[in-house]
Amino acid sequence: MVNVNRDHSISLEFNLRWAALASSCKGPLVLKNTFIADANTNFPVTRFDNEIVVRNSHIEFENDFKEVLSLKAPFTITDEMKFGVNPFKNMPRSNTTAGPNLMLLHGYCSAENPFQKNSASFSNAAFFLSPNSNDLNDAFALKVHNYAQGIGSHTYSAVGHSQGGVVSLHLLNYYWTGLDQSGSGRKVQSVGTPWTGSTAAGSAANLGKAFGVGCGSNSDLSLDGAKNWLTGINEEHPQEVYYYTTTYKQGSLFGDYCNMAINAIIQWPNDGVTELKYAKLTGGVNCGNTEKWCHTTGMKYDAQYHDNVRNAEMNAKAAR
Repeated sequence: MVNVNRDHSISLEFNLRWAALASSCKGPLVLKNTFIADANTNFPVTRFDNEIVVRNSHIEFENDFKEVLSLKAPFTITDEMKFGVNPFKNMPRSNTTAGPNLMLLHGYCSAENPFQKNSASFSNAAFFLSPNSNDLNDAFALKVHNYAQGIGSHTYSAVGHSQGGVVSLHLLNYYWTGLDQSGSGRKVQSVGTPWTGSTAAGSAANLGKAFGVGCGSNSDLSLDGAKNWLTGINEEHPQEVYYYTTTYKQGSLFGDYCNMAINAIIQWPNDGVTELKYAKLTGGVNCGNTEKWCHTTGMKYDAQYHDNVRNAEMNAKAAR
C-alpha cells in the first residue's frame, strides 16, 4: 500500500533476498505484469503488461549487495521479505503499552459501539465509534488506526462485529499498526462478519430493511465487492483471524428467521444480515455457529454481540 507521489509516480520495495533464492541473478531488474488498484474500491485502475526496467538496479546489484547475493539457498524466508520492514520492530515494549490493548470495532451504519453495553466482559479495551458511517474498508481502517494512535494504543488486538471484522483484517494486511505489535493470542476475532459479502449489501433498500436505517449501499460488503477485496489479502493473514457466526434456530418444521423482511431476500440460514454461506473465511479459524442469536437489535432473537459467554471467551483469548 503506497501513496502516489506529486509527479504521479509510485515507489515500491523489493527485498534482494528474493533474488538470492534464484540459481543465478544479476541486474538490471525488470517489473512485469504490473497493475495498480485503487485502495478505496480495490479495482485495478491501470495495467501494463510489458517490462519496466528498474533504473540503476544493475549498479546496485554489482556494488552494494554482494553480501546478500552471495547467500546460498535454502534460507529462511522472513516476514520482512514478505511484508516489508516493520517501523515499530525496534520500539521498546514499554513504549507500546500506554493505551488499551483490545480494540472493539462496530460494523456498517452503527449508531453506537455494540460491545459498549457489555463493557464489563472486556478488560483494558477501547470502544471505537464512527457513528452512522458507511465507509469502505480502507477509509474505515484508517479511522481505526488514527483513533488507536490518538489514545496511545500502539499494541492491541481487535474484536470486530460485522464489517468491523473485515476492517481488522484489512488493517493487518495493508498497514503497520498495533496489531503487528500484539503478543501471543488471537490478533483478530469477529462476530457476524460477511467475509465473502452479503446479498443485501448491494442495495440501500435491502440494508435499510436489515438495519432499520438508511445509510446507503456499501460496495465492499456486496458479493462482488467482497470477492474483489479478498484478492488483495495475503494468504497468511487470514490464519490470524478467529471468527464466530450465528443464525436463527435451524431445522424447525415451519422455518425460522431473524428478520422476516430480509429473510425473503438473502440466502438461508442467516443471522438477519450475514448469510452463513458467505460468513466463512478461507484460511481463517471457524469458531463455530450458535443458534438463536441474530445480527443486531430489533430482530427475533437477541443480538449476537450480547452473548457474554462468547464475549468473555474472546476477551480471554485476545492477543495483548
